[in-house]
Amino acid sequence: MSMQLRARMGRGSWLSMMLGSAVGVSCLAVDAEESDVLLERGANEASEDRTHDPGATRDEAATAGLRLHFRQQAVRVLGARDSRAFEITAGGFVSRTPRPDGLLRAEAHLPRSGTEAILVSDPEGFAVRVRALHMDGDGRPTDRAIAYARAGGTSYWTATPEGVEEWLHLAPGVVRSGEIVAAWQVEGAAAMTLQGNAVRLDDADGVARLWVSAPAAYAAGGREIPAQLGVDGTHITLRVDDVRGDEVLIDPSWTASAPMHKARAEHTATLLNDGRVLVAGGESGMRSVELYNPLFNSWSVGADMNFAHGAQTATLLSNGRVLVAGGGSAEVYDPATNTWAMTGAMVKSRSCHGATLLTNGRVFVAGGGDSVPEIYDPATNAWTAGASMAFSDATIALRVSSGKVFVLRRNVAQLYDPLTNSWSAPTTSLREHSDVRAALLSDGRILVLGGEWDLPYPDEKQQGEIYNPATNTWSLASGVTFAGGLLGATVISMPNGAAFVAGGWRVSLAYGGLDVNRKNMFFHGLTEQVSSPVNPGPERGHHTATSLGPSSSKVLFTGGRWLSYLEPLSSTVIYNNL
Repeated sequence: MSMQLRARMGRGSWLSMMLGSAVGVSCLAVDAEESDVLLERGANEASEDRTHDPGATRDEAATAGLRLHFRQQAVRVLGARDSRAFEITAGGFVSRTPRPDGLLRAEAHLPRSGTEAILVSDPEGFAVRVRALHMDGDGRPTDRAIAYARAGGTSYWTATPEGVEEWLHLAPGVVRSGEIVAAWQVEGAAAMTLQGNAVRLDDADGVARLWVSAPAAYAAGGREIPAQLGVDGTHITLRVDDVRGDEVLIDPSWTASAPMHKARAEHTATLLNDGRVLVAGGESGMRSVELYNPLFNSWSVGADMNFAHGAQTATLLSNGRVLVAGGGSAEVYDPATNTWAMTGAMVKSRSCHGATLLTNGRVFVAGGGDSVPEIYDPATNAWTAGASMAFSDATIALRVSSGKVFVLRRNVAQLYDPLTNSWSAPTTSLREHSDVRAALLSDGRILVLGGEWDLPYPDEKQQGEIYNPATNTWSLASGVTFAGGLLGATVISMPNGAAFVAGGWRVSLAYGGLDVNRKNMFFHGLTEQVSSPVNPGPERGHHTATSLGPSSSKVLFTGGRWLSYLEPLSSTVIYNNL
């Protein structure tokens, strides 16, 4: 994950991004002006003179080398403004936050001495004792990390929204390709198995309670190198390849949420009738598919799609199958047989469109660069064209309580009536939504928000608004405001009827670029009240958010991108709305 966002926030300039939507997948592309961004400000400390304590140790010297040779990664290891600092206790260092915020993360209790065991636990109390072999120095706070000297280098432990990370910084010549570079002895897990490139730690009931992954490894200068975890009895091992005598930085992480097998962004996630979540595709032409099972907190690999669909939508059909459409083709997934079957040819080639299930079991698809919508009939496996709408670049399609379909592009909306194959007159919203999201509320109205990030006005507030399909009117949503706009977030309908807004980014003059959106919220449609129990949120954009069923209080966040590292993520987050 070495690519950083670069953009200058000068008057009249623009950022360049492709932003995924919570309703299907929507895209936003604007012109870019290349320049340095202040997101690297933490890494710039590498060139500054630093004042050390008189009793500086070898891990402090390694820290200076870390800042110098791994400039981009050092921001996350030592000074990421979104990470959580450890609490210092009599016995060591604890990653637990002062109050619960709903995110189900792994917690760690680090000892004073690296020779002692580390206690890692999940939110329900399952815990394992971990001895990091060759870590023997005393722990010392270093910026927002806890540093331990170890054979050949330094271990930096950091607290993250998902759990804890151990960054291994090893000196030149210490690491050899294909050989074990680190190992951890684990006590307390009933079983440890390797799934993909992650190690699963089970309890006595066979449920995965903790996960260990090695998402990234780097040689000096930021060159990414392959990393591979392994299991040897009660030990977890780590190897890296393509090492040429380099100084190396490796990033194992411990989480309570199961990581996906593949890193993804701009993918789709669909709740199946059996409670599993189907995740399909992603940017860069991904055909791969995987399924999350909440009963075992684990992922399994599904059958590949026949085609890599560009900016596709995924719609659960009445028969329990899933229609994936986009990029000029469509296919249907059968969870019972784990197979894909092509549909008939689509009427138009489209992407970044909207799709929704009609009351008659058909699927309505609109936008994505064409004003002619189309309807898929599962009974005939065929597509037919609908009446043209007033615009071509719709990104949202939602079925409302009357059975009609609300279609939206930026600030213009229409209602489609499938019974008469006709459209209402266009209506204009009160705000411009350049990166629009929408969710149905329990009273049948629709919350619309997102965008309004046009420079040079980055501090202008983006305000959500409510569309009432019964009266064809718009009103502002009190309290749903985001200074600097809202980009790449998710907005979903919760079982209690509220709309859940989480993640994404905003334009910030204070940081000279994009900053994490920390104003995650629930908007309750009946009372129009806002509550903010999640802070911070998933700390990512271009991700998916999926409610795990009408009787579940949990939401699964998958993939997306971190702000400073625009390559896709395999990590997941679970939020529990209890």
